[in-house]
Amino acid sequence: MTGFVWAEAPLKWQLLDIIYLVLDLVIVVGLLRRSWIGVLAFFLAAISQIALYTVFRDWILDVPAAFQRSPQDIAYLDGLVIFHIATCFVMGIATLVRRRVNLKLVEGSERSLVYKWPSNNK
Repeated sequence: MTGFVWAEAPLKWQLLDIIYLVLDLVIVVGLLRRSWIGVLAFFLAAISQIALYTVFRDWILDVPAAFQRSPQDIAYLDGLVIFHIATCFVMGIATLVRRRVNLKLVEGSERSLVYKWPSNNK
């Protein structure tokens, strides 16, 4: 959904762009540092975009005539909803698997993901 000068875009679109820019930075830094904040920010961004593209779609698309979107652009939002649902599902599974692996490592007294082969020396 491009084709316009950002500075001339509706204020709500500009504010949402800035909010998601900051949120995306928190996600990247948090995930790279393996922090729970990155995972939380990821789900916050994805779920809020699902809400914007479904429940609040009329509010998002209620803009001056110069910024009205074509039916193809509006249909594109449906694809984004499916994408965000799928990524939430994948991220949820990855988070659960990672947690399960971490729990097993703590229970087994191993504290790293490196597998140590049993020694044959007695």
